[in-house]
Amino acid sequence: MVRELLQADTGAVAEMRRAAQHARLLTVLPELLMEATAAAHEATGPDRERRFGLLTVLLFAAHSVTYKIGYADLSAVVEDRTTWAAERSSDPLMGALAAWARTNSMLQAGSYDIGQRLLDRVRDEIDPGRCGDDREALRVAGPLHLRSAILAARAGDADTTRSHLAEADRLATYLGGGDDDGGRHQLSFGPTNVDRSLASHIRTVLSRPAEMMTSRSSSRPRAITNTQSAWPVSGSPICRPSASHNRTVPS
Repeated sequence: MVRELLQADTGAVAEMRRAAQHARLLTVLPELLMEATAAAHEATGPDRERRFGLLTVLLFAAHSVTYKIGYADLSAVVEDRTTWAAERSSDPLMGALAAWARTNSMLQAGSYDIGQRLLDRVRDEIDPGRCGDDREALRVAGPLHLRSAILAARAGDADTTRSHLAEADRLATYLGGGDDDGGRHQLSFGPTNVDRSLASHIRTVLSRPAEMMTSRSSSRPRAITNTQSAWPVSGSPICRPSASHNRTVPS
């Protein structure tokens, strides 16, 4: 019963966050976060992991609120807590949410290369290119590519920016060409996001001084090193041999 109630509350919070209802979130999140944290600590086994996954979703919404209303220091603290909860969920998609949030601080600090390496790692962990059509993972991988494009553009790396945007565009096409609101993961993705990011990042890259725009053609752009062959524009993702991977997903 506790987990069912928590799932319902978490779904409502995710919906509020997607609708940018920050005032409502400020009202409901403090008490709900305390309840969810207590519930996660009380549980054992797989149920404990699921509850930490739900807590990660709530913290991701809290991160959005604190960042949007200008509390940068508090937002950084929430990033730490989101990572802490995601690690205990044993769900790579929760880890991806935590990493996405973490890159906010990296963007503010100018740690663009560190942010790109972090997102490279979590994309490899969710590994949507393995056997089967894991569209949930693909819908998270798309926003991660757009986030990486922001980091690369801020770093003045035109090649990597283009590579991430191209990969995001391929994913959006493969997923049917429609816009998705992100569900409980709260990361909207689709052609609209890609088009907006493309225009924004082109402006960012072109505004860089010429000396920062040197092509890194001597090494392959990092964006699609692990996934280029895995996501065709049409058809099913190509299966790749890999170790067994079980993911607990809060439902």
